[in-house]
Amino acid sequence: MNHKKILTQHEQFCSIWQATDGRFKTKLPDESKPGGKRLIAKTSRADLEKFIIEWYKLKQGRKENTQTMKSLFPEWLKYKMIDSSKANAAKLQWVWNKYYADSDIIDMNIEKIDVITIKSWYLKVIGKHKLSSKRYKEMKSLANMLFDFAVEKRFVTINVSRNVHGISSKKYTEPPRKEITEQVYIDNEEQLILKQAEIQYRKTHYIDKNGKFYTKGYSIVPYPKTEAGKRDVFLSMRAKKYLAMILEHNRQNGFDSEYLFLDKNDQRIHEFSVNNALRNLNSKIGTNQKSNHKIRKTCISKMISSKKLTNEEIRMFAGHEDFATTEKFYEFPTDSMIKRAAAFEAALFSGIHNLFPFLHILHPHFLRNLNSLNFFMYHFYFCTVCPVRHFIR
Repeated sequence: MNHKKILTQHEQFCSIWQATDGRFKTKLPDESKPGGKRLIAKTSRADLEKFIIEWYKLKQGRKENTQTMKSLFPEWLKYKMIDSSKANAAKLQWVWNKYYADSDIIDMNIEKIDVITIKSWYLKVIGKHKLSSKRYKEMKSLANMLFDFAVEKRFVTINVSRNVHGISSKKYTEPPRKEITEQVYIDNEEQLILKQAEIQYRKTHYIDKNGKFYTKGYSIVPYPKTEAGKRDVFLSMRAKKYLAMILEHNRQNGFDSEYLFLDKNDQRIHEFSVNNALRNLNSKIGTNQKSNHKIRKTCISKMISSKKLTNEEIRMFAGHEDFATTEKFYEFPTDSMIKRAAAFEAALFSGIHNLFPFLHILHPHFLRNLNSLNFFMYHFYFCTVCPVRHFIR
């Protein structure tokens, strides 16, 4: 019955006829041929019908085995949970839902997706979501890994996503650069935060009063993000003082845990609790809201500006694989513009201030034309220092 159905459907596409040479002929679909059809001829009708049936069965089998990004994603995500972690799989699921889930490309046969097709789709996504270069790489990395998986499963032979290059930087929407006051604690803010934290500690005896900020799925792992994260960290005298206060607080409350920061039930608090406490402290001293990561940026920035440590020492303390990362993302001035004004002025006038003690030895003709020197110095001052002062005000 199935064979009969196949032949009936085929004859709706093209009939079977016996040609003048006695052979039986028909045409099968073939997009590579003119008119989209390919001529087939056999010596008997039975042989031709058998060929037609086998051809359609093979075509149907290929169709059923056709893989798309959508059909591959669930199996690949399960593999990533084993290969990396549940947390990484959760992030990949978020990227999929945000950029891929409602797109048309995920329903295409992956064998039909070429470099131009996927690059054109990337450009549309960049424009639609106004992606920065960083966000684009995050979005593209999912397709890179998914096509790696398809290659390993032998559904395709090349990874077209990894062959996408040359997207102009003008296509990205880069976020505005944050002000320094949003990146690190400047001037005496660090001292004010520490003082306010001690006041809060003496008032409440624990920072997180409710201990409600637990998120299902988070866990502590016995390894850092990269190999460079495995390092010894220097503890300052102040850090040791606070560590002793924490241990004493836990002892007084009868806590027995391998963790330091605990709620009233002797359970590890979440980082969100620390951020909430920090937001409260920021509000009390009247500074910009800064997360606990900004404390790390402040610490490393001060190390760099101190000039007392080598780049290698700072890199190791930060846990980076190279100092270029530290320098690019963690070097900020920790003094306000008002405090740095003297440094700007000293740099601009480093040679000019030394000019006046030697005027008495100049030729009398030059002294008679001292007004020319004053005129020059006035214009230099106006064109360089005044804009800096105006900016500071």
